[in-house]
Amino acid sequence: MPARFAAAREAGFDRVEVPSPYAMSIPELDHTLRRHDLRLAAIATPMGNATLGECGFMGVPRRIADFRKGFLKAVEYAEALEVEVIHLMAGIAERPRSDKMLKRNLAWAAYTAPGHILTLGPQDPVAWPGYAVDSLSYALDLIDWIGAPNLMLSLNTRAEPNPCATWQRYGPRTAHVQLSGAMGDDTLLRAMTEGGFDGVLSPARAD
Repeated sequence: MPARFAAAREAGFDRVEVPSPYAMSIPELDHTLRRHDLRLAAIATPMGNATLGECGFMGVPRRIADFRKGFLKAVEYAEALEVEVIHLMAGIAERPRSDKMLKRNLAWAAYTAPGHILTLGPQDPVAWPGYAVDSLSYALDLIDWIGAPNLMLSLNTRAEPNPCATWQRYGPRTAHVQLSGAMGDDTLLRAMTEGGFDGVLSPARAD
């Protein structure tokens, strides 16, 4: 991770996203960020055991305790390191049971951490088939159902066949954009700039 920070600073970035920072303690991470004159812009809630295919727990039945413990850990990191955005990892689960879990946990998270921007959105369907939040429209339905002002969308271009059209529709409700092949798409970047996007922009995870 320190090597990534050094590369980001050398490339001219002043903020970085670290989806899973928990291998480093808060003091270690803070020291490394300060050494490279960087701020931590976004993190995600803990994934769980990647070797078992876990990718979060917010929508997974019988894993409420795991989600909430992980969320509180993410909030601890966010508060100590002044992180702008916490992305909520929904996990692998099927409706309708996952829908109930998502609403229950999303409402709890929104009101537990009202001072943080919490994002929700679909992930790469090839990497994580069966991800509980399978579309931005569904994510927005959940957000609107809760109605908390700190809930926003996360747009992962790897999960969108037409990122530009998706941005036109969902841009105003989006706080985090992860770019994959669209990194070089001037049309998308121009639309984001013209729309006044001031959220977090980062490369999409390759895994």
